[in-house]
Amino acid sequence: MERAVVITLLLVATHVGLTAQTTPLFEAVSIKPSDPSRFPANLDLDDPCDDATVRPNGRRLIADSTTLYALIALAYNPWKHVTGACSLARMADLIIGGPDWMKSSRYVLQAALPEGMTATAFDGLGSGEATDVQRMLQALLADRFRLTIRRSSKELPVYSLQIDESANSARARFAATMTRNQAAPARFGAGIFSSYPSDADGHRYTSITFRQQPLLRVAQRLASVAQRPVVDQTGLTGEFDFVLEFDETGVLRPVLVTAMREQLGLVLKPASGTMDVLIVERAERPTAD
Repeated sequence: MERAVVITLLLVATHVGLTAQTTPLFEAVSIKPSDPSRFPANLDLDDPCDDATVRPNGRRLIADSTTLYALIALAYNPWKHVTGACSLARMADLIIGGPDWMKSSRYVLQAALPEGMTATAFDGLGSGEATDVQRMLQALLADRFRLTIRRSSKELPVYSLQIDESANSARARFAATMTRNQAAPARFGAGIFSSYPSDADGHRYTSITFRQQPLLRVAQRLASVAQRPVVDQTGLTGEFDFVLEFDETGVLRPVLVTAMREQLGLVLKPASGTMDVLIVERAERPTAD
């Protein structure tokens, strides 16, 4: 039986339109339809998140082929316990309503931070932790796309990240005491690094290096792999270094759940949790620059 997991939510019953007047605004905003001739050959046009990345470039925010769907996920992102808000929203149907073109029409975006704001304002944007920039994006979408969002919630399956209590005591102690400079190669700086080594026959496995990362970040990365939200319930604090290697075919390495138990002394347990849903009540194609 799945054990209920309580996830802290921000539930807002009112409609969300333009943000407060005190919110700073982007400058030199440009939104234009993307040129299809410049799309990558492998672009999946049925996936509103594919090649839709919005990225900082100095003090500017830019995108080459983003969608309104991806912009909504980035601007509002209430799912802070996962990385990849757009993919999560698509997978779990967490952004609903709105016109069909919201997922299919592609745009080139450029927007500059206002005077006095530095590029550090973009820190944490991908995980919903750049509050000022997100509010600025919300204001931009309300202005240029006439976007109106309402929040709701629904129950979804999640994974609970826990220490493997069934493991022997040595493994449990290992999971509880991993700290900096253990297990991860010294050549890596702070961050999360993925690679996909292969053998002579072309079989690949996944290797993820976590260096100086809290368990929240580990859970975020695991959610991207498991294609389901992961909630950290280990009770472990501090920063951790380790390498996790797995192969979902089980050919070169153990499958994910086995690798986590054997290599880290951690387990993913199925559970359920309440997730925020963004309901698009109004959206119009963007006004001309």
